[in-house]
Amino acid sequence: MPPFTPNAQTSRAQTSRAQTDSAQSASNTAASDELTPSLTALTLRGPAARQQAFIQERLAGADRPLGAAAAATTSPRAVTTPPTPPTGSLATERQQQLADFRTRQLAQVTEQVAMQEASPELTAGALATMSRDLAATSEEQIQPDFLETNRWLLLGPSLIRDGQSGQQAAMSGRVRGIAVAPGGERLYIATANGGVWRSEDGGQSWLSLMDAFDLNPSFYRADSLACGALALVPGDWAGADIIYVGSGEPGVSPWFQGDSAYFGVGPIVSIDGGINWITEASEPSLAGSAFYALAVDPVRPQRVVAATLEGLYRRELAANGTVRWFRKKEGYFCSVVVSHRNSTTTFYAAEWGGSVWQSHDGEEWIPLGTEWPDVSVGRIGLAVQPDHPDVLYALVADVNGHLLGLYRLDRIEERWRPVQNIPPTLFGPFLDQWGQGGYDLAIAVDPLDVNHLYIGGSTVFSDGIRPLTGEGEGEWSGALYRCELAIDPASQAVSAEATYIGGAIHGDIHAIQHAPGDANRLWVGCDGGLFFSADPTGDPNAASHVDGLFGSCNTGLSTVTMNHLGMHPTEEAVLFCGTQDNGGLRYTGDPVWLYSSGGDSGYFAINWHNPYQVATTYIQNQIFRSEDGGMRYSYAAIHVLPAAGEEAEFYAPLAGTPYAPDQPATATRLAFGGSRVWLSERFGGEGLWWDGSHWRGEVDWVSLPNNDPATDRVEGKVEALTFAAADKLYAATSAGRIYRYDYTDGQWQRVRLPAIANEEVAAFVGPVTAVAVDTAVANGNAIYVTLGGMENPHRVWYFDGVQWAPRSGRQAVATASQQSLLNVQHNAIVVDPRQPTHLYVAADIGVWRSVDAGHSWTVFARGLPDAAVVDLKLHEHSRLLRAATHGRGVYEFDLGRPQRMVDLYIRDHLLDLGRHPAVTGLPDPTAPGATVVPGQSPDIRLDPPDSEGRYQFAGAHPRHRTPFHLAALPKRGANGGTTSGSLAGEPVDFGTFATKLTNDTGTIVTHSHLNVQTQVYVQVHNRGRQTANSVRVMLLLATIAPPATETGQGTEPLELPPLPTGYEAHIDAGRPITSEEWQTIGITMLHGIRASHPQVATFVVNAEELPTPGRLRPNNRYALVAFVQSADDPFRAEAEATLTPAHNRHVAHRLVRIEPFTGSHPAGTWRRRRQSSDG
Repeated sequence: MPPFTPNAQTSRAQTSRAQTDSAQSASNTAASDELTPSLTALTLRGPAARQQAFIQERLAGADRPLGAAAAATTSPRAVTTPPTPPTGSLATERQQQLADFRTRQLAQVTEQVAMQEASPELTAGALATMSRDLAATSEEQIQPDFLETNRWLLLGPSLIRDGQSGQQAAMSGRVRGIAVAPGGERLYIATANGGVWRSEDGGQSWLSLMDAFDLNPSFYRADSLACGALALVPGDWAGADIIYVGSGEPGVSPWFQGDSAYFGVGPIVSIDGGINWITEASEPSLAGSAFYALAVDPVRPQRVVAATLEGLYRRELAANGTVRWFRKKEGYFCSVVVSHRNSTTTFYAAEWGGSVWQSHDGEEWIPLGTEWPDVSVGRIGLAVQPDHPDVLYALVADVNGHLLGLYRLDRIEERWRPVQNIPPTLFGPFLDQWGQGGYDLAIAVDPLDVNHLYIGGSTVFSDGIRPLTGEGEGEWSGALYRCELAIDPASQAVSAEATYIGGAIHGDIHAIQHAPGDANRLWVGCDGGLFFSADPTGDPNAASHVDGLFGSCNTGLSTVTMNHLGMHPTEEAVLFCGTQDNGGLRYTGDPVWLYSSGGDSGYFAINWHNPYQVATTYIQNQIFRSEDGGMRYSYAAIHVLPAAGEEAEFYAPLAGTPYAPDQPATATRLAFGGSRVWLSERFGGEGLWWDGSHWRGEVDWVSLPNNDPATDRVEGKVEALTFAAADKLYAATSAGRIYRYDYTDGQWQRVRLPAIANEEVAAFVGPVTAVAVDTAVANGNAIYVTLGGMENPHRVWYFDGVQWAPRSGRQAVATASQQSLLNVQHNAIVVDPRQPTHLYVAADIGVWRSVDAGHSWTVFARGLPDAAVVDLKLHEHSRLLRAATHGRGVYEFDLGRPQRMVDLYIRDHLLDLGRHPAVTGLPDPTAPGATVVPGQSPDIRLDPPDSEGRYQFAGAHPRHRTPFHLAALPKRGANGGTTSGSLAGEPVDFGTFATKLTNDTGTIVTHSHLNVQTQVYVQVHNRGRQTANSVRVMLLLATIAPPATETGQGTEPLELPPLPTGYEAHIDAGRPITSEEWQTIGITMLHGIRASHPQVATFVVNAEELPTPGRLRPNNRYALVAFVQSADDPFRAEAEATLTPAHNRHVAHRLVRIEPFTGSHPAGTWRRRRQSSDG
């Protein structure tokens, strides 16, 4: 098949879509609330300027509830007081409280930074000048001044569709802690390495609370956003909430952190619902350590007990208002809970490998109960009702990670009794292998029934409802059970009836939390994000629960722990990335990514000559390949099968060759690293299959240079692989060694480079994490490398082909803008081939940039959360620098053009990302053999009723008889704005758009006498630096005359009919457009569109506005055309009456068919108002 080619790249760079840029500004004044008296002595710290920018962007439109269903009614130019809710959408008390809170937040942060220097902003005039300069200057001559004002933007995933569970529910990243305010609407979650998030609607939409929290810790594997535990002291509203965070996530055991978890910066507190955060001192220090749990005294909320890797700590408030956490007991404490009754507080705490302790004040601790198991005890999880301290449960893993038992203690007799009939495979399905009880263990008691509890562990193979014990189609799902306990009156033995309820949940359960006092509102946190059930006591086999007892609450949570990026060299929309336990993901052009390969995923490589061929690593030596562009579970094994005793990293490196269109045969060369460097010339060969005991088939891998296990082994394990060219490969190892492999005269030769050292610095023996080739040196023998660990003060080194030199900047910092790299682990490095002295490095703390070949460095993290960056790659053709973070998804930075304040777009086909004129005729990356053509917009989706009168999205159904020509007054739209001709039904967010509206045949239905309706949804994106408000969306239907000659394929480009002269003014003013070939379906308004958080406009196409079946012309084609317009980013027509959607990012179209509806019509359908004969 034809490869992707950059044949349109030059025209892309020189031709811009019609656009007008305007700058936004906000002026906000209000009074700041006083801090609570006990905390007034605390000094606010951290980058307040970043906090201000964060608040101004996220909270413009103070009355807007979180989520796609809400619409602000004011422009971000003048947000001074919460505006009055629009007619027909009166604010609830909760919404008004949130409005007040956000106004106070904005005022508070504005006041805090009033005396600080603001970040530079682009004015409209400056941006217009830059645009004119760009048009007059070739790409090679552009001076990147705008790099000082551009910022990193989230690329996603903000949701993963078709995730790993029996129900294939949508996923996000790992959730470690859940805290719920009374009523169950406001909740907080602590994510593995993505900070704390808040929802105001029970988990349907989210706001990140720690984007501005940035402390740059210098501890090993530590950053500001790693979370292990969470506790809440709820206020009357969000702004009065006190949030305690135990930063630092524990690993698989107290003595092994592994690659999946990062340490933190100690205890963190917010007293205003998450707008400001402060770290608190601890003794001994908890910075660089991890938390398992936090428990707050209900009577004295300033008293908090923490279970940590360093021991059991208590938070203490001194008379002068200062706060410090003191250690009360040494040991690995892995659980702490609290209960209160009759003016007495009781804390319970558990020690890994030890016993359970109790205290009434967190100061003095005594062991609890008799008949506690005294051998093989591993991790322990405790559970107690918040107001019933007399019954305590302990879920215990053994030293091998499997279930030791569930135990119950009744204080009346002070002895531990085992609970019978707990599933033995709770912490792993294979009892002859290590279990995961040290990693995923959770337990909670029903708040209303002490004999009713929930336990969570690892995975269960499930069909989505029940476990599968034999053959059958299923998926690994969450090991979550509901246990109803019974006590034998005679023997007092305790037994459980365990019901499996985790079929719709991702595996690896970490947290289970009820709403306070509510047994029917239950949230579960796991490696796949957050899930909710409104009927956790229900029958999972009932017909009403065919989709499982739990639903996904992950839309908008960009919290996935990413690994390594794989990109096609010429098409920016073709992108993959591995993740920790969330599979290999494929970017789809919007923030909802596709779950592509299963389980863990490390690296990706794409055959640039045949983009349907994609390879990815699972763990260690296991490699899989897809032949259809990475569709879900389309991978076959192409493993390396090393000799006995050989090893590979958990995420072992995989690399493809550089793009060389004149050498297409080299596109199938693939390298893999373990104890040896392996090479395949045929992208893994024919593949392997498992016969039940051995892998069978052709192994297409040979080790370099001699395919000899004795002589080809490297020192250490391969950590990084980089092709300088198809015939030159570099390998870096965990032992600090660098090898170069040269292919000459038909044979590979290996050269071991000198040790990384110079006269002042001893040889480095730790891991070398990345290699980048200096493109200024023609022979490819000069490289930069980054170092892991913290042993060497120089984090970047340069090899000129002869000797090494450190390139980490000055070790003594001269100025704030000329810095050295921090002494933390660095993970990736990029050399800009257009300017080889420009380097970019990714570290456990952000991204850094050098413009002088590494002699000095500056922080390059504007807009980037303080999560570890594990990979960094430059998409050279589009000039997009992309960063994969551990816990906050993938971000990108535009090195090629200045960013707009608001940058709206709608895609015209899958490869169109709104940056350039959409090129057609390229291979469709999702459909082998197909090509992308105009009129395939993935942002316009249709939902006609099926033959039984049902819509895909259950929230949409006919309610209003308001065709466009009869609408006299505007009404409230699905997204809260004014609309004409659209259905005021349930809102559709971008998660629903991607995961529910999947059965789209491109059909609009008509009927001879009934007004059967077709729902149409239009997704609008913003790539700008600021939130877009007052965005008008228009949907038109065009009738297209048939082409002069038919190709018979049905996918040929069709030219849209001319629009009425001056149609741009109609779009600008929101006036309908009507002509013989055009009719307006509807006009609606969207608000609050953030980068990587698109919003969806809802429309209805009424059958009475269409020809009846008898009047359909057999050869006519139709197109739905969507326009987007905003005062901050206006639509501009290419000509008075001409429209080419591929050339305008504000327009997209979808070729559709109009077909007669047959079947049972939807309930509420009325007769057509426009009657006409079909005769």
